[in-house]
Amino acid sequence: MSTKIIILDWSVTGLHPILKFRRSLDNLILNASGIFEASPASYPVMIEDPIITGRYAYDMSALTLNDGEYSYPVFDPASGVNIGTGECYLYQDSFVILDIPVEEIVQSIQTLGGSNTMFPFISVQNISISEGSPVDFVSGDTKPLNFYLPSSWDISSKYVWLCIKRNKTDPDSAAIIDAVCNNVTSTEVTYTPTIAQTSVEGLYYGELCAFDDALGTVNPQTALEFVINFSQRVRDLP
Repeated sequence: MSTKIIILDWSVTGLHPILKFRRSLDNLILNASGIFEASPASYPVMIEDPIITGRYAYDMSALTLNDGEYSYPVFDPASGVNIGTGECYLYQDSFVILDIPVEEIVQSIQTLGGSNTMFPFISVQNISISEGSPVDFVSGDTKPLNFYLPSSWDISSKYVWLCIKRNKTDPDSAAIIDAVCNNVTSTEVTYTPTIAQTSVEGLYYGELCAFDDALGTVNPQTALEFVINFSQRVRDLP
């Protein structure tokens, strides 16, 4: 349960304004019981703060709301006019104060964050990596590479390719890994490399890319770009 409260400060006290909270996806409106309907018979009533008079609020923290844009007027039945208006964006059941959707920001800046609640990231044995720091991988290891994505990006119905090569301009045929990932869910992609695939040293560039076809040619969609550093083992193995 997350904290989601609509607040209106108004110059008149003692009112009982109602909230007409509309979901932009389908234009349904929240009724007094917390259910979205096309034409509700009753609406949520905003409660005046007992200490800060003239401040009206409606707490919808107990409701689970879909991701997306919402808008609302605050209507005063006594005067018959709207006394306030607003809009908000919901992301993973939380209010996000942004002018554009979170997904567009994430796609634009390709941020690798420390949590999959908002940003995609890559981990080796669940150690999250930021974009400024390459993923460290010991040469010859076979640790799984886990890619975590926002749930709204769901690419589980796609063919997801992982490509890692020394230079971005190299042909895919020169990649140390250029393969379809078979372990794909709505929020996670996992690929476990072989010893041969990781027996290299130095910085390599990687991309996780989704396609509509198994050949990896139709409708490419980049989910994640990263840098991976294959380092030499400290201890020589026999």
